[in-house]
Amino acid sequence: MKTTIEQIKGLPVSENTARFIACIRTIQEVAEEAYSALSSVYNEKVADVMFNEKFQGCYGGMEKALQEFVILSIEDNMSAKDMTEI
Repeated sequence: MKTTIEQIKGLPVSENTARFIACIRTIQEVAEEAYSALSSVYNEKVADVMFNEKFQGCYGGMEKALQEFVILSIEDNMSAKDMTEI
């Protein structure tokens, strides 16, 4: 088992998996920037409410969908006979 873990840790991330992860990071950055913009105009409590009402569902849904694509990409890579990337 330890050998298997070490082998897997040494595998590179596939292009597709990396792109989906990068998309998730971008969405997180955009959400943070949107919240920051709201916070600069409104107090924190109001910004929280506005962000949750207007944006959270959008960002949360996109992030969840992309997380599913990350899993699918990894599963795809794991199904290869000689797994060379995750």
